[in-house]
Amino acid sequence: MTGAALKKLEQLYCENRELMLYVANQIFHDPYLAEDAVQQAFQRIILYGPEKVNVNRARNLLVTIVRNTAYDILHKTNKELIDINNCFQEYDSFSVQEYVEEKYDESKIKLHRILKSLPEIYKTTIYLFYFEEMSIKEIAVLTNASESNVKKRLQRARQQIFIKFKN
Repeated sequence: MTGAALKKLEQLYCENRELMLYVANQIFHDPYLAEDAVQQAFQRIILYGPEKVNVNRARNLLVTIVRNTAYDILHKTNKELIDINNCFQEYDSFSVQEYVEEKYDESKIKLHRILKSLPEIYKTTIYLFYFEEMSIKEIAVLTNASESNVKKRLQRARQQIFIKFKN
């Protein structure tokens, strides 16, 4: 490429950069993708040959090339997204909500079994604290135990629940 051709390209770019970015941004609504489209458009112009570009009609040619390049990028991007979606087509009937509910139900049932298997003293303390929302002081008065004893029962009950839930 000659020095005159490079000067011509530089002049075209400087004079029409804002217009080309505007055209591409109208398609993408993203300045980064618009910049990519303008760069690819200039690569096409270089391949086309800057010597063949008529300076009087360059503006129309640049807008057309940028617009077509932007649409090419857009179609290519959409095609890639469609291909990714087709990979997961077999899971369309599978609902994430159903999966979460199923796992939640399984955990709930498992927790219920674990609570039933606890010694009565721990079961009562857990029930009063979490389900009846009683304070440690209230549980201590109700069970005729000290507050530190109630705290220790809760701690041991939680440990047993955690260990059994992990298995």
